Amino acid sequence: MKLNPEIKEELEKILTQPERPATRENIRELLIHDQQIIERCARIATLKPYLPEIEKVLSILNDCAEGHSTPDSRFITESFTVLSYLLTPYDLIPDFIPETGFDDDSYLMILLLERHRNLLKSC
Repeated sequence: MKLNPEIKEELEKILTQPERPATRENIRELLIHDQQIIERCARIATLKPYLPEIEKVLSILNDCAEGHSTPDSRFITESFTVLSYLLTPYDLIPDFIPETGFDDDSYLMILLLERHRNLLKSC
């Protein structure tokens, strides 16, 4: 996965400056597509090894949507943002572009998982 520094910078901005708030209602709407998210990640070679962690992220978001206590609001916001981005086919690098279309999606997801590695291990 080779992304130029400008795209990486833009993706990091997307992660830290979300367009939509991670409200319980918005999270519930996103989780309607949880199987689609898992299937998409399973088809992306760079994300396939991370499926257990991605499923854990979805589980934590589900707990949040149901009103249970959540570990960290930044984690919830960033997870919501990344998973929403993953479902969007027309993003920084459109998904239909052969061989590179999912690089931005992969980069964002892996960045999220690395930023919150300790939290995910503790859940």
